[in-house]
Amino acid sequence: MASPDPPPGFGVENVDFSFGAYQVLRDVTLAVVPGEIHALVGRHNEGKSTLCGIMTGRLAPGSGRVIARGTAHGALSPIQARRLGIAGLSSTPRIYAKRTVLENLIGEDGRFWLGWLPARKRSAAVGAWLEENGISLPLNVPMHEVPRGLWVVVETLTKLYRRPEFLVMDQAIEELKQPWFGRLLALLGKHLRRGMGMLMVTHKIEDALSIADRVTVMRHGKIVATNPASDVERLSLIRLSYAQLDDFDERFASQERFQEILRYTEAMLRDLPSAVIILATDRRVRFVNRSAQRLFPSALAEDGGPFDGGNPLLRDAILDVARSGRESELHAVPIATGKGGIVADVRIRSLYENNARIGTIIAIDDVSPREELRSRLILSEQLSSIGLLASGVAHEVNNPLEIIGNYLNYLRDDPASPDSPEVISHIEEEVARIQEIVNNLVSSAGRAGKDECVDVMAMARELSALLGFHAGFGKVRFVFSEPESPVLLNVNAAEMRQVVLNLMRNSIDAMGGDGEIRVGCERRRDREGSLAVLSFADTGPGISLANPNDVFLPFTTTKKGTGRHQGLGLYIVFGIVKKHGGTISAANVPGGCRFTLRFPG
Repeated sequence: MASPDPPPGFGVENVDFSFGAYQVLRDVTLAVVPGEIHALVGRHNEGKSTLCGIMTGRLAPGSGRVIARGTAHGALSPIQARRLGIAGLSSTPRIYAKRTVLENLIGEDGRFWLGWLPARKRSAAVGAWLEENGISLPLNVPMHEVPRGLWVVVETLTKLYRRPEFLVMDQAIEELKQPWFGRLLALLGKHLRRGMGMLMVTHKIEDALSIADRVTVMRHGKIVATNPASDVERLSLIRLSYAQLDDFDERFASQERFQEILRYTEAMLRDLPSAVIILATDRRVRFVNRSAQRLFPSALAEDGGPFDGGNPLLRDAILDVARSGRESELHAVPIATGKGGIVADVRIRSLYENNARIGTIIAIDDVSPREELRSRLILSEQLSSIGLLASGVAHEVNNPLEIIGNYLNYLRDDPASPDSPEVISHIEEEVARIQEIVNNLVSSAGRAGKDECVDVMAMARELSALLGFHAGFGKVRFVFSEPESPVLLNVNAAEMRQVVLNLMRNSIDAMGGDGEIRVGCERRRDREGSLAVLSFADTGPGISLANPNDVFLPFTTTKKGTGRHQGLGLYIVFGIVKKHGGTISAANVPGGCRFTLRFPG
């Protein structure tokens, strides 16, 4: 039986919330009183983060009330929430990567407290506050040079420095690793003793039972139970939070039923198509499934020796996760196996129990067939692109060759003519023109190499000139919006040529060889830092798909019936842009369509 809620300091009453026709929250009432940690647990996609958004002012409830300082509000804005002493953190820290640790600590939030102090005194005040709480941080180091594991620490300190009355931690505490977990827990304790209330969304049952004062379980957007943590039994909490049952049958709480579920879980792990390996803290193997045993028949044995992964990059990633506690992902890495070798995607993360690291779990997916197909598709598209350029170049080369032939005939008929030096000069000019055309073609067909600094607009102008040689594209006009200064990207030049050429070809094909292509490039800044933005807009008919971004799906094309389009060009463009950490989007605009590429840095 749930205990009665004490009078609320902060919370919600009878809140409903929907995204379109999908109802996320149903008549939710939850109270957090001053001085307590209230844990909210449940499966993913049950509405917990939506509830946090309503309580911090990011979302407005469809109906019901938000309680702040014991007063009811129909909804809060983010500014109102801050003024009422509410602060929120999520598992994705909102950090300014280019700013220093100090600037993040006292920047956007700190101005309310220290904006009137000069920079030196602000730094001293923050340093004194950190020292008072036993915390040492490199204050003058940019955040992008700080380990990612410290980002959530810095954001948590930023919120606590403002002395909030109510703190919402939406899975943020799950990102904290020792020793920072213990240090911040001690600091949170100080704020709780002065009356701060805290709502903690977590999927870690151990955190809910060992840290929280009360625990609430949410299922299907409803509150199903609220009890003091001291009265909650671990097995019952698992049952209420994660059981795939709509009615909470008492038989599920039995130890026999729990053991049965463990057996099912182990059977599922053993038969997964992904190779799963669990290592102890000394990197010795503690569990392998059948897929892993097939990949590494001699290198893996339960309770065996250390596992190095068959690849130095994988071995270093395992060691890095063990040292830092961070997660790691590797894509398309070669791995030596008992059968020779594979190309694999690998995910590595630490395992914890009661906030203590107990080992490492490694999941390996064999993507060799996918990568082989991808390589073939890229080669096919590259050959197609080079063929297109070569045909245009061949057409253009014929003109100077014809001129050279006429001049040679003239010299043969009258070698002593006084015009001979001028004729020879013209021949040299035409030969130089042929050489320039061929050199440009060779440059565009260059093999993929290392990343280098590339002027994207200069590359676009060069490729537009090459495309202009093609007989069928004579009516296409290129308009370039030049940036104030060159926009340089650290990318693979050959692959970036492939991107620019495919986008230009796409526009030319869409316009039927007659129209205008506008190319623009600029630098912008957003919350994540500096971005290079490249755009290609044409005067064609636009994209006929319901969602224009579907053109990046493989084998998707709007150019049916030509026999030349397999729907792979833009799919390959998407993969290359993503590989370089960028994004690409398509949109219909008045008079045509536009492709926009964004690259960090």
